Amino acid sequence: MRDFDRLLAAAQGQAEVDWLVALDSTIVRAHQHTAAKEGSKNEDSDAPAAGSPAKIHLACDGRGRPLAFVVTAGTRNDCTQAEAVIDAIRVAGSGPGRPRRRPGRVVADKGYSARTFRACADEVSKRPSPSASTNSQAGHDAGRRPCGFDRAVYRRRNVVERCFHRLKQWRGIATRYDKQPGRYRAAITLASTLIWLDT
Repeated sequence: MRDFDRLLAAAQGQAEVDWLVALDSTIVRAHQHTAAKEGSKNEDSDAPAAGSPAKIHLACDGRGRPLAFVVTAGTRNDCTQAEAVIDAIRVAGSGPGRPRRRPGRVVADKGYSARTFRACADEVSKRPSPSASTNSQAGHDAGRRPCGFDRAVYRRRNVVERCFHRLKQWRGIATRYDKQPGRYRAAITLASTLIWLDT
């Protein structure tokens, strides 16, 4: 188990994880030194290409602390990665048993208001709270039940913006210098660990 996972498990064991989960993404520019040599191949098809912008898709708890993230190419749409980010949430408890993967609430902006996200939110949470959009304000989408927009809960969505602000205080995260995607993900994990230690 990674140190980050141990921190999450300890926090969950002490009931310190706020399970109002906020989702968002941020674009990260790549430094020119990340450009690949001629003829090299990117073995990770989902990772950002060398020299190209990346995008961090993040899920944080209600206190703005990272729970899970996915790194993709900068052109990936937010909504297409909602399921992947939520699926990456695995918080073990202090004792035996399966890790918790189900948020209490899910809150996101209009980039996640498409039907695919609402279906994903319905699956992981009985009380999803995606943002209001043309469809969700109407309360129906092709005969589906209302998606459960909660204005008071949505006001708390800014915790994910604050989380990104803290992550990007690290120069190596605000700008990607690593050619290998795995090293960049490791840097985000390290920064996430320190955020939990500081709170």
